[in-house]
Amino acid sequence: MLKTSIILSMAIAIILTSGCASLGTSSRIGNNDGNDQCFKQLQKVDELAVYYKDNRIQEIMTGTLAGAAVGAAGGAGIAAALGNDVGAGALIGSVAGAVTGGFSANAYWEKKLADAQNNKQAAINAVNSDMRAEISNLNKIDAAIDALYHCRTKQRDKIRRDFASGKLSRSQAQTEWQKWAELIDKDKGELAYLGEAIQNMKSIESAYQFASEAMVESNDKPKKSKVSDKKKRPQSSTSTHKATAKVGNNKGLVSSVVEKVASVEKKTMLTAKMQQESLNPNGFEVINSALTLPLLALSIPLPIEASASCSQ
Repeated sequence: MLKTSIILSMAIAIILTSGCASLGTSSRIGNNDGNDQCFKQLQKVDELAVYYKDNRIQEIMTGTLAGAAVGAAGGAGIAAALGNDVGAGALIGSVAGAVTGGFSANAYWEKKLADAQNNKQAAINAVNSDMRAEISNLNKIDAAIDALYHCRTKQRDKIRRDFASGKLSRSQAQTEWQKWAELIDKDKGELAYLGEAIQNMKSIESAYQFASEAMVESNDKPKKSKVSDKKKRPQSSTSTHKATAKVGNNKGLVSSVVEKVASVEKKTMLTAKMQQESLNPNGFEVINSALTLPLLALSIPLPIEASASCSQ
């Protein structure tokens, strides 16, 4: 028994510190040396990404019923390594299954029901509370990646404007562009990390969708009627309306989670696309209409009528 406990503790430690665990912020974004005006935005993205990439996984691991059940069956296969201790092997397999199974859709809802002692309304309230908190967290990471994207594009566009206006010579523009490219290259590690966090977000999203469907099914089940009930007056639809409203509210929350996850993924992809721009050594020459119109407005002479009216 003691050997089983020791090995189990070691297995949990290994699982939590390998694969899904972060190697540290500095390994992804480095340190702030003052040369990156967007470092604070990058750091904020990383702080919020950690929640979904590492912390959230550990939070939802406990009580993951389906993943643990599958892991227990497979874990017996490692019993030979434990001196044929099948019990220890299955137990460690359960932990591994819970981790690798992650936020399995049905397990989340079953866990909420179990926590609520099969009180479905209490379970529904708990899921809705989770989703509201989820939406708040997703809003924060969505805003953070948006801020990073706009900060990087602002850096890029300034180089292009300064070159187009003659403020920077070609050699100066090339130097500034290379510096920007190095910053974009540094973002790759963080964006890859964020991409893994997004996969966790999608798993959570699936769990909420499953829970929402389970709620609808539980509310839609017809109640068995007794013979004596036929003589009773029809019941008011108020209670039914309330149940429907709660389910409808839940659907709205699920939709918000789905939309936010999609928004985070889209903005992450947009930020990642700047990598291709940065690889073009003459990318500073690419001027779009948003950059050229202000310059053209300064260089094109006003019509005679307009000049006359301005001088009056």
